[in-house]
Amino acid sequence: FHTMAECAAADNMDGSRDASAVVGNMIYEPDLAKSHLGEICNKLGTCISDPNKQTQWAICMKELYDLLNKIEK
Repeated sequence: FHTMAECAAADNMDGSRDASAVVGNMIYEPDLAKSHLGEICNKLGTCISDPNKQTQWAICMKELYDLLNKIEK
């Protein structure tokens, strides 16, 4: 995923900032990422299924960003 995020940033794709933030959350908050692993895998699977669909990438990265940045109660 980190490589995908770096490629998106290099191509200046929409969603690349969200992707970088998600990578950071996965590195620095691994327990939070683990608790949402199924959702993360589903979003990445959607992106991988059609790698040329940049709009879908941006939407998925925004959803993952929101998922990993919401305040857990």
